[in-house]
Amino acid sequence: MGKRVVFLFLATIAVLCIFNPAIFSAPEDNPVETKTIDTEKYPNKGLVQAAWDSYNAKNYDAALLYAERSIATYDNKAKQLQASLKGPIPVEKTHQYWPLNDVATAKFIKARILWLRKDEPGAKQVLSDIINNYSYAVAYDARGWFWSVSNASRDMLKAMELGIDFGDSSSSYLTFKAWEAYTKKDYKSCFGYAKQCVEMYKAAALWQQKSLSHYPKKEDIKKYWALNMPAAGIPTVGIGRWPKP
Repeated sequence: MGKRVVFLFLATIAVLCIFNPAIFSAPEDNPVETKTIDTEKYPNKGLVQAAWDSYNAKNYDAALLYAERSIATYDNKAKQLQASLKGPIPVEKTHQYWPLNDVATAKFIKARILWLRKDEPGAKQVLSDIINNYSYAVAYDARGWFWSVSNASRDMLKAMELGIDFGDSSSSYLTFKAWEAYTKKDYKSCFGYAKQCVEMYKAAALWQQKSLSHYPKKEDIKKYWALNMPAAGIPTVGIGRWPKP
């Protein structure tokens, strides 16, 4: 009786393996996210948002999948739009150029993933491609503004040369990283973060400075973020000539 039970048990397993071998195979990491496109949540025009969502969730396989699909689908149209432009995209027409913007952004996401995976030559190649062939593309920031994808690519190349990461390039992030590097006596990184902060926000800081006739009220200080953040970074730009603390 015991042998018969064992035989039936083994026979059942064999049948299951034949008709559904995946039951006993090793599980994949995020198989749904990395192997398929969620066309309901992200239709074709939402592929870049899907890539960003996956990237921010650190699901880089899925991010690459969405980015590559966007590039393959819209690259020809993106290049036509780029060729039709003689200068930056007019602000009021930004959304009319979404294939150009999406493809360049998808390539930028791809470059960041390649860099995170230690493929620096590959990342540099993609960034150079953006700079040379998608120079007028812009990407929308959820905080309410557009940014130049080619300028961001130049910044990323610069950061790679310094061996640092500019993150989201916000003034608060750059200033924080500059002071952090300074306290660790990593003056090369400190200089890189501070210089980037000043270059990006100097114009806004000067405009805010000119708008003032006296020191702002305490409750208004946050309105002058550009003035305050780069100013915090300026002393560190000359760190090589200043006495060390």
